[in-house]
Amino acid sequence: MQNHGAIHDFSSLMFAEVATASHASASPMFMPSPLNCESEQATAAPLSQRTTDTENLVCEFTRDECLLEQYYRLYKSECRVIKDIPSFQKSENDQNHNSHIIVVRKGKLCVGGARLTISTPIQPRTLPMEISGFKLATHFSELQNGRISYGELSRLVILPELRNGDLTRRMLWALYHMATAVGMKKMFAVAPLTNVRRYKRNAALMGLTHSNIFLNIDIPPYPGFEDVKDYLLAIDIVDRSIHVSSDRELRNAGAS
Repeated sequence: MQNHGAIHDFSSLMFAEVATASHASASPMFMPSPLNCESEQATAAPLSQRTTDTENLVCEFTRDECLLEQYYRLYKSECRVIKDIPSFQKSENDQNHNSHIIVVRKGKLCVGGARLTISTPIQPRTLPMEISGFKLATHFSELQNGRISYGELSRLVILPELRNGDLTRRMLWALYHMATAVGMKKMFAVAPLTNVRRYKRNAALMGLTHSNIFLNIDIPPYPGFEDVKDYLLAIDIVDRSIHVSSDRELRNAGAS
């Protein structure tokens, strides 16, 4: 819910410098068993040496530190990230710590992932896109006064050699199930226009037909990337049994 690659490809989309010692808890129904992997071993291989085989890949929410470290390194290499401003690094670390992270892995190697940041009436949070004074609640009255839960999908990234649409589809379904499990009513994302249009199309194929791209809402430019124009996408999350038109359709939509 880009190209099936980075949410700079979704790039800014939703789309840290270092993994934190602890991480925001994911819903128990999506929590994996600890991998017990050794961080140095799992993160030592350059991205170019990681697997290009899509078999036996696991898509799951995780708190495993070595997988998180690999995911952060991967999105730093593919997404819009400022590496030399301490305040930005702190903000990224805080957002990572307060978000649910989904990864795609083969064994101990992370080949993709995404970040879902959720604000609830009980635990309100500032979403990653809310920078430079921009507030979603200013534009969406239902977000005011802690009335609903909502979130932002960001930092969706997959290794370039694995961007065939299938892994994106699997992640989007897992993210959808997480969103419904925690009672989210709206999911937001920001990206260049081509990407949010593709995202909207993927959401429709998943049965999430109530979505809008807001051309009249000005999104603050990402620091250091002022020449890239981002647009806001809002998707209403419906908790019901839905079926994709076909796996082939969704893959084609992600590849278009």
